[in-house]
Amino acid sequence: MTDAQWARIEPLLPERTPKRGGRWRDHRQVIDAIAFKYRTSTPWMDLPEHFGSWKGAHNRLRRWAADGTWSKVHLAADGRCRPPAFVITPGQQAGDAPAFEQVMALLRVPRRVGRPRVTPEAVPADKAYSSRVIRRHLRRRGIRAVIPQPADQAANRKRLGSRGGRPPAFDRQAYKQRNTVARCINKLKQWRGLATRSGRRGDPKETA
Repeated sequence: MTDAQWARIEPLLPERTPKRGGRWRDHRQVIDAIAFKYRTSTPWMDLPEHFGSWKGAHNRLRRWAADGTWSKVHLAADGRCRPPAFVITPGQQAGDAPAFEQVMALLRVPRRVGRPRVTPEAVPADKAYSSRVIRRHLRRRGIRAVIPQPADQAANRKRLGSRGGRPPAFDRQAYKQRNTVARCINKLKQWRGLATRSGRRGDPKETA
């Protein structure tokens, strides 16, 4: 990390003396360790010694993701893997549904002639977005939801029998377009560890 980059990041970080416990080690060293890990996809335990304790860097990453120090990017991607709309929320605290509606409100679909459309024909999204709130939002706006139903939701619907209603429609062919989001994020990040999703379970891989 260059001095200029550090000068922009340092004011955004917490004080080095937390409310509990002793003084944290140098934030810059920790961020350098985190950046090295995701840039090279090196396992945490194999971080070079000059970065200090790998456990300290790993724990700091998780703590900052949980308390909102890091930010999380929610975005839509077009067919060319470009982000026409995005919203930034604090760390891992923000729910997907509120951020989803904010992204959709910003979305504009260009036309060859005339003003851009504000309602795409369909929205492919992964299972994390299979909620009644999101499906209702899309239905209200006349947008086709292309979202697979998680196993627990499907099992609950079957358990309810006729009261569970019919399963939501799902277009497997259209769902293949969902990978444009992952490819868009990888283009923005250009870091091997993020592109390959390496790391331990629960790591905040799509935060910035």
